[in-house]
Amino acid sequence: MPKNLTIKGEKEEELMEAKSLLDNFAEEAGGVIDSLNETEGLDHRNDSIRGQVMAFQLKSMECYNAKDYEGMQRNLHAAMQKLNEQGIVDIKDDIPRTSAKIKILKLQLKAIHVAERLRKLTSKISRVK
Repeated sequence: MPKNLTIKGEKEEELMEAKSLLDNFAEEAGGVIDSLNETEGLDHRNDSIRGQVMAFQLKSMECYNAKDYEGMQRNLHAAMQKLNEQGIVDIKDDIPRTSAKIKILKLQLKAIHVAERLRKLTSKISRVK
């Protein structure tokens, strides 16, 4: 900050710095949301891969000429239960991320509104002589 500023000039500088900080915060909050979205996309891709793996296992079981059909049926049933359990965990895993997104979006909106108010205030002060 320059040394020979008037009180008005000092206030303008402080308001401009505050607006810059809020703009940076809003931008970073948007980056966090993008990261969360990317993580969610990876989760969905992993779910798809898990489904493909299960399909390959089922096809291999069909191809296998098993003599113990009861044992094969028990193991297949257990595998399906584990897969369903994993699906429940995946759904529960999405809830905290969704809550975090909502909170971050609220923070981002507040920061954007405050930055806009600071911009308006700065323009009003700069018009004062």
